[in-house]
Amino acid sequence: MVVLQFGSIGDVKVGDIIVFNRPIFGGCEDFTIIHRVVGVASDGGLITQGDNRLTNPNPDESIGGLYVHQQCLVGRVVFIIPYLERLADLLPYPANYVLAALIILFVISSEMTGAEGKKEGVASKVAEAVSGGIQKIGCFTRFQNRLLHLEG
Repeated sequence: MVVLQFGSIGDVKVGDIIVFNRPIFGGCEDFTIIHRVVGVASDGGLITQGDNRLTNPNPDESIGGLYVHQQCLVGRVVFIIPYLERLADLLPYPANYVLAALIILFVISSEMTGAEGKKEGVASKVAEAVSGGIQKIGCFTRFQNRLLHLEG
């Protein structure tokens, strides 16, 4: 599971991991991709590439893909909770999202109360983002291809 921050394409930097719908001519395909930003095109679009260099040896755009623009951007990854989607797949919808939300709230709560002065770790990124005024964050599960929106 990944926790996303929704916002402007201008907030995304090279090195960030983003979630986007595959760009096609005239819009976006309903096919969600999670890749790292490796560059910014002259028109402001994002150049992306998967982290697995065996299956993604080149940036997506160099093999005929289109740049990612605002209309296809779903969000920027704030942090990742590995393997949580497998646990969530065992529970029926919407109980799986309730479980995910509770785990995220627990991680944020424990980070904020138990780590005085400590600004390291995955959960502190979310705590910083929430205290920094993020209006919306969400969770994306790879297997269910659904977004859970959390209003802040």
